[in-house]
Amino acid sequence: MAMTVTERSRVLRERRARGKVVLTVVLGEDELAEIAKAGYPEAAAADRKAREAAVSVFLSDAAWGFAHCSAVVLSDGNG
Repeated sequence: MAMTVTERSRVLRERRARGKVVLTVVLGEDELAEIAKAGYPEAAAADRKAREAAVSVFLSDAAWGFAHCSAVVLSDGNG
């Protein structure tokens, strides 16, 4: 069952109070397809929970890469 706006707000306040980072990411179908092509196939799944999990792992991997690599190459997809 989906959470109500009030429940979601309460959870976000509790996370912030504990010092956890709360990040909301809005992605379109094109971005989800690119994430799926990058090795996270569930990002293009029909199931919302599967998409959320895949995007979460993608973002975690990206953050780890930024923190642990001396050089990071970003691409806009145009070569």
